[in-house]
Amino acid sequence: MSAISDIQSQYSKLEAWLYDSIIAPGSVDVKLNVLRPWLKSLPKSAAVLDVGCGGGQVIAAVLNEYPNLQMVGIDNSPRQVQRAQAALKKISSQVKIYEDSVSQLHCPDQCFDFVYSIASIKHWPDRHRGLQECLRVLRTGGVVLVTEIDRDCSEGRLKDFVDRWKIPSIFKGKAAQLYSEKILQHSLSLSEVRKYFEEVGVEEIQSGEIPDSPAFYVLGRRL
Repeated sequence: MSAISDIQSQYSKLEAWLYDSIIAPGSVDVKLNVLRPWLKSLPKSAAVLDVGCGGGQVIAAVLNEYPNLQMVGIDNSPRQVQRAQAALKKISSQVKIYEDSVSQLHCPDQCFDFVYSIASIKHWPDRHRGLQECLRVLRTGGVVLVTEIDRDCSEGRLKDFVDRWKIPSIFKGKAAQLYSEKILQHSLSLSEVRKYFEEVGVEEIQSGEIPDSPAFYVLGRRL
């Protein structure tokens, strides 16, 4: 089943290509801006987990600025894992990408300094379980950060987001409509994700809108 008809299913080959070729290139800088304050505070060779890494665009951007980080990316789509492995092989021999489910991460307890998920929590089949797993693999004092497309975002924020996609301007109005119908309306709100954080015991929770995007962030610590 397609991810367009079922938000929690794996991307089809076409959907993976569309995301990697059209949507992701226009949003990598925004995503990196959200991550950068926390990446700056990490030890030079800290271990970082990207949950739902897709085609690896964000990991590539992170490693371009912080090449000594020990990066791991997981995704439940074999197509996206293959794309990420091929792209990142040229960048770093240190990064590891593999197929895995956030509901049952194949990682030891407390092995990462920073865990983040960019626009993937809407796809998780069990969000409580997924966040519990993120906490389990996070070291004491570490930060977990989740961003997601805001189901309650304004039309203006969505339009600005679609305007950065690599498609001819004539198609952007229709693209925004389709994105709203197929993705946005099936996503989550900031208050919903913040509640998940509270319910699984994340501490020192912060949240807010992400500038220049129709998305929000929620983050907290394992104490």
